[in-house]
Amino acid sequence: MSCTLDMACAKARYNQLAEKSDGHDGAPASTYDERGRSEKLTRKMANVLENSEKLERLDDEFANSKLSGRFDSDIKKLWEDLNEAIVDDDQDISEIHRLQTVSDIMKDVYERCKARADRHIRQFCFLEKSEQLPDLMENSEYAIILKWRRINGQKESTLADVRKDITSEVLDALSSRTLNKKSSEKSKTLLTKFIEELAECCWLIAISKPSLCLNFEVVGQKYKNLENRFVAIATEDNITSSDHPEGSVHMVVWPSVELKERQTGYLLKGEVIVVSEKNPN
Repeated sequence: MSCTLDMACAKARYNQLAEKSDGHDGAPASTYDERGRSEKLTRKMANVLENSEKLERLDDEFANSKLSGRFDSDIKKLWEDLNEAIVDDDQDISEIHRLQTVSDIMKDVYERCKARADRHIRQFCFLEKSEQLPDLMENSEYAIILKWRRINGQKESTLADVRKDITSEVLDALSSRTLNKKSSEKSKTLLTKFIEELAECCWLIAISKPSLCLNFEVVGQKYKNLENRFVAIATEDNITSSDHPEGSVHMVVWPSVELKERQTGYLLKGEVIVVSEKNPN
């Protein structure tokens, strides 16, 4: 079987899956005998793709540098506008509560996009929801799967579905939150726009190659060990009451954008709030 045929077969398989409902995680028992055939389809092109995908193409509109730039400019501007609108709606809301609420929304959007990207891999590999995903960083034969996930995921129709579905899911989860109940129409519009644009950006990050990630997972860690990836920001009130020790991260206000594979570096520093020195009794 030629490399061209392998690529065509893999593309056809991925396009077939893309037409199915995104909510289907499992695979019928009758499909398990197809796993070996699906894996064989990827092998001949894997090494070629693995080598060619290690470096980003700067002429690609979805290149990692452009994604991180968009996250730090367009998404950050929407974040700022949303925070201003929240304050306009509720002058009594504490700065920490506001920042934590928006941070939680961001993390929720990102986690949903990651889960959606994982479902695509599960469907391609005929994996049940309970089965562990293959280590795509260590197993080069899965490079072609990532390739077609990314190609399909960058289509405008896919991006539109991601914006619509993730926004709906997140807003439904927020429906009972105090923030949403007190929001003006302006704030609700800004919140929806923020989630839509963030969802698209997070989705593109989730399917990126070289693989990127948003790092929210530093709460409780010593800030001095994270200074190369995060900046500590000042707040109106010092954080002296926390579940975490002095000098550790109390909250991730803005996640860093990092290279996921073997944690080899970062593209964009994040922002954190650090627990201040506690006042002596």
